[in-house]
Amino acid sequence: MARVARDDDRPRETERRRDDRRAGREPDGGGRTAVAPRPGRARDREDGSPPASAGAAGGSSARIAAPQAAKAGLRQIVELTAKEPEGVTAVQPAEDGWRVGVEVVVERRIPSSADLLALYEADLDPEGALMSYRRTRRYSRGRGGNDEDS
Repeated sequence: MARVARDDDRPRETERRRDDRRAGREPDGGGRTAVAPRPGRARDREDGSPPASAGAAGGSSARIAAPQAAKAGLRQIVELTAKEPEGVTAVQPAEDGWRVGVEVVVERRIPSSADLLALYEADLDPEGALMSYRRTRRYSRGRGGNDEDS
């Protein structure tokens, strides 16, 4: 014979909350539990880079790593130019942050070897915020060399 659960068999809401707090979880409004963040641990940024932490000298922020700088530079150039990216061509540490080179498609042509491309450089601060950018070169995909087309 199947046993039917009764209200007295279920743990009471106050008992559930007490057990959740002992396990390091905070109950949410619906009786379900959500894991509380660990104390002293900041969340990562939206772009996946670690949070900036205060340095020893006057609260300056930590420097992001080269992969995060490349992603930030690429994203910001694409946002500003509204052009399709081909990829990151360079990431260089600079005195005041990073310099990131990004190649974008300026104009699609047929055949694709005739596409018009441009090379942009983005200067980022140590935290990855854009300080400036500029187009340094414009050229056809099928042509090598230093033919400036700008």
